[in-house]
Amino acid sequence: ACAAVLRWLVASGADVNFPDEQGCTVLDSGVWMSVPRPLLQTLIEHGAVARGANPHGDTLLHTAVKSAVNGGERGLVDQLIGMGGDCNIVNEAGHSPFMLALLAGASDLVSTLLAA
Repeated sequence: ACAAVLRWLVASGADVNFPDEQGCTVLDSGVWMSVPRPLLQTLIEHGAVARGANPHGDTLLHTAVKSAVNGGERGLVDQLIGMGGDCNIVNEAGHSPFMLALLAGASDLVSTLLAA
């Protein structure tokens, strides 16, 4: 049902890259909230920009790691790495996705990011 609503919104002219008041797009928010991967894929198929950074310098991979260490879906990290997510880009705080996983003690994510 959500995918159908999303397709309808896009067909009606909704801008999937329009930032909210904090400068985050629906894709940023979707990754943070661990929405189902098919919905994220639908956003990307309709032009959502999967590369770049939010106003804090966080890429989608930063956001996925932050979400995963807080109970979100860890599979998004793998998906974003598969899409070319860079594990070494640092945000405004000077942290890469790898460093965020390391600081959180998420050894499985550290291993995933090291292997990327």
